[in-house]
Amino acid sequence: MKDQALVSIIIPTYGRCDTLNLAVQSVLKQDYKNIEVLVIDDNDNPIMSKKVRANLSEYQSDPRLKYFSDGVNRGGAGARNKGIELSIGYYITFLDDDDLFLENKISKQIDFLEKEQLDVCLCDMYFKQGDRFIKKSNCYANGTTLKEFILKGNCYTPMIMCKRHVLIDIGGFVLTPRFQDHLLMIRILSNTSKVGHLSEQLFVHNNHNGERITYSNKSAEAYILREKMEREYIYLLNSNERKTFEFKKALIRMKIYRLKNEHMKLLKITLYAMKNLTNFSDVYALGKTLIRVMFFGSKNV
Repeated sequence: MKDQALVSIIIPTYGRCDTLNLAVQSVLKQDYKNIEVLVIDDNDNPIMSKKVRANLSEYQSDPRLKYFSDGVNRGGAGARNKGIELSIGYYITFLDDDDLFLENKISKQIDFLEKEQLDVCLCDMYFKQGDRFIKKSNCYANGTTLKEFILKGNCYTPMIMCKRHVLIDIGGFVLTPRFQDHLLMIRILSNTSKVGHLSEQLFVHNNHNGERITYSNKSAEAYILREKMEREYIYLLNSNERKTFEFKKALIRMKIYRLKNEHMKLLKITLYAMKNLTNFSDVYALGKTLIRVMFFGSKNV
């Protein structure tokens, strides 16, 4: 049997001591054994960090587990970048501190990467809301080329398994409070074409009630950055695809302008959305967005 490549699993944690243990446990129970697990403690509260260390104490005899804390709150993107910096694996994947790997998650993705001679593998996920598993479109990774991803990309960070050098070459995650996984994939796809999709659900994403980030100036800025990065590659799209792109962006801008009470901008972007309608589904989406901005303006973006 050939030697297994070392895989680094990076788990940033912030304020979730109660779920971290199960996340770590799901990694240590992988059927792929040559791993290192890097828990990056992003808490700047020493009391919380003490709780994290206490929760991890049962694994202190396992040399595969590595814990890092310097009392600095870097945010999710910064914490993952710190993990990338500290990692020594040939491959890297990620896990959120409240999610769970299936026991063959790593082995399945490594087998796929090596068989297909890829740099990056995306997998699918289960979506759990409370005690129920829900089938949603975002359970499935979408977009293995830059063009596809700009048009209809979907990727959660734990879906990604890639060679470490890919993340080093692109400079890791963009430091932004939202859309970190999306922006990372844009960077990856602009750097390598060796990206594949393994159509298997290999981890559980736990969606907590009320966890969605509400509108703020920071979230609006993050969206604007996302749109800016996507527009750098708009030349890849044909005329119909550009209309689809512009329409989708206009719908999001409508929500932002309504929440900021910028009514003239809202009117202009609504007219722009109408200009870029291409089919009946677009008409339905525009109508739905209009109802939302007219009657539910305070709803989350």
